[in-house]
Amino acid sequence: MTILGNHPTWVAALAAAVTISIAAPCPAQQVMPRRRHSSNLTAGSATLAAAPEPARASLLVGSAREMEAGQAIEAALDRSVSIAFDQTPLEGVAAALQERLRVPVRIDSRALADAGAAADTPITYGASGISARAALKALLAEHQLAWVISGEFLEITSEDAAKNHLATRVYPVLDLVLIETPDAYDMDFDSLIELITSTIAPVSWDSAGGAGAIAPFEASGALVCSQTREVHERIEGLLARLREARHLQHIPTLTVGGAQPTGETDDDNARGNQAGGAFNVAADAAGDQAETPTPARAPAATPANRASAARPAWRIPRVYR
Repeated sequence: MTILGNHPTWVAALAAAVTISIAAPCPAQQVMPRRRHSSNLTAGSATLAAAPEPARASLLVGSAREMEAGQAIEAALDRSVSIAFDQTPLEGVAAALQERLRVPVRIDSRALADAGAAADTPITYGASGISARAALKALLAEHQLAWVISGEFLEITSEDAAKNHLATRVYPVLDLVLIETPDAYDMDFDSLIELITSTIAPVSWDSAGGAGAIAPFEASGALVCSQTREVHERIEGLLARLREARHLQHIPTLTVGGAQPTGETDDDNARGNQAGGAFNVAADAAGDQAETPTPARAPAATPANRASAARPAWRIPRVYR
């Protein structure tokens, strides 16, 4: 394993052959804001409202230091760069990237040797005004190489090794799986999992004999997924497009129990619970615990809510606000 340290003299010697300039971060994709409805659409005791999307598409699982380093590497790779390498050794490319992106870079020498490459493999590549992520992928792909985030490092490795390097991420998806049924509110994870595993690298999942795995965790309204970096990027893209498709069709996000999607605090939650936004379990006169939830304040009887007055209520987790 080659770990690059600080070599100011050596890096300076490459200046004649290597040019890298870093611009401001690439602008985020322009997505129209969700439509705010002037009046809520109600279905029983549920409220259909436009809830905001989670702040992040996925959350990396690892130690605190690894997660912090991973976020820094991802942010650096999203920045716009202009690069020019002319017969520059791979280790020189790695050193230049480390110097300019300000993230630790290392070379997996063993994996490169297995792929017939080495740290002195000459690299010739140039590009301008693209993300460092795209540039790195392109210049490595010409030599059947790839990159992964390994521990606290941006690691250059072989394509085969990258395919076997799995990372675990958590995807908040409650806004995509929460549905209303005739008797309650439910979460349909199965449809989303089937969509992901059948359209994104189908043979890479454990159900097809691959190493990737995906499972729901209902208590957090999330999917937990172990997959390669490339597959994770495609999953994030798919979920972003599903949310965009909801917006383009003006499909509101289902929230339950009168939860307010934005600007709500814990005090607001408490007041909402007292006002009937949540249900309490009470004991009967004989002291036995009730088997079904009863509302703290019964809603006014109307044809719309009479059939669903006994439904339990949910509150959207704070990650969705």
